[in-house]
Amino acid sequence: MNVLKNRRKVDAWEKGYNVIFLSINETIPDIKLPEILPLIEIDEKSLRKIFQEHNQLPLTRTATLEEAKIVAEKLDFLGIRTRIIDDFSLSREPSRIRRIDFLDEELIITHFNSGKTERVFKKELSLVVCGFFYERRIHSIEERKKRQNKLKEASEFDNDRPLIDIYTKSNSIGYRVFPNGFDFSGLGIEKKRLATENLPMLLEKLSSCSSEVNLIDNYTRIYKLLRNIWDFEQSKNSIGWRRKGFGGFELESELLINNLNQFTKYSRLQWFLKNG
Repeated sequence: MNVLKNRRKVDAWEKGYNVIFLSINETIPDIKLPEILPLIEIDEKSLRKIFQEHNQLPLTRTATLEEAKIVAEKLDFLGIRTRIIDDFSLSREPSRIRRIDFLDEELIITHFNSGKTERVFKKELSLVVCGFFYERRIHSIEERKKRQNKLKEASEFDNDRPLIDIYTKSNSIGYRVFPNGFDFSGLGIEKKRLATENLPMLLEKLSSCSSEVNLIDNYTRIYKLLRNIWDFEQSKNSIGWRRKGFGGFELESELLINNLNQFTKYSRLQWFLKNG
């Protein structure tokens, strides 16, 4: 019990341990909620949504394996089945690929940077996870006056684009498709002019490679729930000071926000839930 009393929130850069919800034995009565909520990092409304929709999502993230085990044991006692997966296993980005060629029984996968090709049997395909890459840039200029920084100017740029992760039964790292820079020529005569038209075709061909391929396309619906535990990443880059007239200075900086690590963790989680 003392371990949980000293528990702290894990910083985004740290390698923690995720307690993943799997299932409940029965409907959780309201009387149990005061025992459950202190163990996790999700509010009551989000927790009910996870239970009702049977979403297998993280309930909390701990700094140590010991803490995660204690939380999991207590939740199990309350009728909630969970699984512990560490950040290291979830965080490695899939290998970006440039092209997929479809043969009778195989795929020829071309890697993005090296141009190296790899053959994968269609029957080995396991998962196709769809999502999006969101990026927000906030550019600001602060004016230094009387030892205080005052915001002088700010501009924002938002961008999101689809992405797809592909996994085989034996490879938890997987392959990543960004439509921007992807060669859809492997679709053959089915290839269209625009990437937005080709992406659904690619998904359809991948899904039809084997009856065992699962298409996971609910990320756009649940990513806000994921932010309770796996929030979007933020980083601030200082572009530098510049001198202004009459001895003043201005600080130019850029704040970057994106969901790539969150999607990677969610995508990899799907592999562990099915194959790991």
